[in-house]
Amino acid sequence: MLIDEQSGNIKWSAYLPEELPLSYSRGDIALFTRYYLKDYPVFTYVIEKGILVLGFPKDSYAKYPANYYDIKGMKLLPKYLVVYILLNVGILFAFYWFSKRKLFRDILPITEAICDLPKGKEINLQASGELSYIQMALNDTSAKLKTQDSMRANWIAGVSHDIRTPLSLVLGYANQLSKSPALIEDDQRSLQKIITSSETIRSLIEDLNLTSRLEYNLTKINDESIDMVKLLRNIVVDYMNQDEYEKYSFDFNVESNNKFILKGDAGLLERAFRNLILNSIKHNPNGCDISIHIVSYVKGMVITVKDNGKGCLEEKTKLLNKPTQVQMQEKKNPNSYHGLGLLIVKQVVELHHGEVIFHSGDNTGFQAEMHFPI
Repeated sequence: MLIDEQSGNIKWSAYLPEELPLSYSRGDIALFTRYYLKDYPVFTYVIEKGILVLGFPKDSYAKYPANYYDIKGMKLLPKYLVVYILLNVGILFAFYWFSKRKLFRDILPITEAICDLPKGKEINLQASGELSYIQMALNDTSAKLKTQDSMRANWIAGVSHDIRTPLSLVLGYANQLSKSPALIEDDQRSLQKIITSSETIRSLIEDLNLTSRLEYNLTKINDESIDMVKLLRNIVVDYMNQDEYEKYSFDFNVESNNKFILKGDAGLLERAFRNLILNSIKHNPNGCDISIHIVSYVKGMVITVKDNGKGCLEEKTKLLNKPTQVQMQEKKNPNSYHGLGLLIVKQVVELHHGEVIFHSGDNTGFQAEMHFPI
């Protein structure tokens, strides 16, 4: 429609809705120029013949009434945008940090449990949260491994028992035959080899059974106060009183004015120290000097058992100082393993919350240094 500037009347129109008036005041023109005309979006143009108004159907266009901008505000707009972006980044980082912290808190016990699985430790995680399926799976795996370990240890114990019975008969009959005056000297020597080999087999069976039960935590530990000086002195005196060990000299040295009391199992500790002494005897058949020293330090005590014999290769010493689980995995290799006796020593010391370090070199003797808490 074309509106006359003077009268405000419509001079010409096309497709004009019936609801629209045919005359407009200057105020009406000012209003629909900025807003709407009866909810119709309209646009006005000043031409020579009057005011041209173009109207469109309702809900076809949205008119923005503001036709000005604050220059000062426009200048500050980049700063507002930077602050807005930084604020959003900060909120995102806060969400990320909290979610990461929560995830780390949930994953940490799972990671520790996975690390404990190879060590044979029992796992019992509280299944909760989004990672409950993993926690339940680890609990189930731990229970199954514990059952398998128990079955394996019991099987070894059963086989050891089955072997021990006929072996005792062999030793019994061999000892009886060795006392027979009818045996010639060659037969006596052969019989003595049978007795010695049978004793070695029996010792190996006992070591295998013990290390298996220690590996799978199936040995009941007696918690008692042990006087380590008394325990070690009795062991040394026992070896000194046996004629078969007369080629070996023993030195027992204890730090004066100090008590060395350890909480633990006296039987297992005695077995460990006897294994160390027997290790020195076994690898030095021509004799050597064996010394046992006990000293204190800030956090506990150090017990050292060493000899001046031929020692062992550096590779074997490195293997002995590896974690117990690594030794258990590598013990099938006869070229890298030093025997069950020293493994039992390491297991018993660790069972008493201690640490053992082996030192040796070719022709430099062998030394076991054990650190225990007092």
